[in-house]
Amino acid sequence: MKITNELIDKIAVLARLNIKDSEKPKFSEQLTEILQHMKVLDEVKAKADPMFHACVEERELRADEVRPFNSEAIMKNAHDIQNDYFVVPNIISGEDE
Repeated sequence: MKITNELIDKIAVLARLNIKDSEKPKFSEQLTEILQHMKVLDEVKAKADPMFHACVEERELRADEVRPFNSEAIMKNAHDIQNDYFVVPNIISGEDE
């Protein structure tokens, strides 16, 4: 495959790269080398069984359980509380409360 300046321009737009005209010959050379290496990899006859998940091991998960908690003890650690709710800084601009 011939790497032309038009192809380099298209790749640059898609990858949002700013490639100067003086850099195009080097870029073309590097892309050609990459494609040649990919041809070598295509010739490798590798057989692998398809996998549905990268982790083959089954993991034992703990059961979900509801645990009672002491809300007063939790509220003691809060910086600011109003009406039994945590008060946090407003992160959405334009909305005053």
